[in-house]
Amino acid sequence: MKQVSIPEMLQMDFNVAIANAKIVEFENQAYRAGGLVCLGLLDRAEAADLLHEAAIYNGLIFEYGQDRIQRIMAQGIGGAT
Repeated sequence: MKQVSIPEMLQMDFNVAIANAKIVEFENQAYRAGGLVCLGLLDRAEAADLLHEAAIYNGLIFEYGQDRIQRIMAQGIGGAT
């Protein structure tokens, strides 16, 4: 088994953390959009369109799949009442 150096381990850790940051921020923005829907500043369809475009722009659909992205959007926007 090849021994991994500390810089190699850090590189892997950095890469994963940064990759995960995109999906975490997408979740944050989904809830932000839900809040805007709740305030009447966006309707649900507009919020969904904006989030979908952001997911495409950032490669999230390719990376995580349409189903996961849709679930995140539904949870964020669905919280708006």
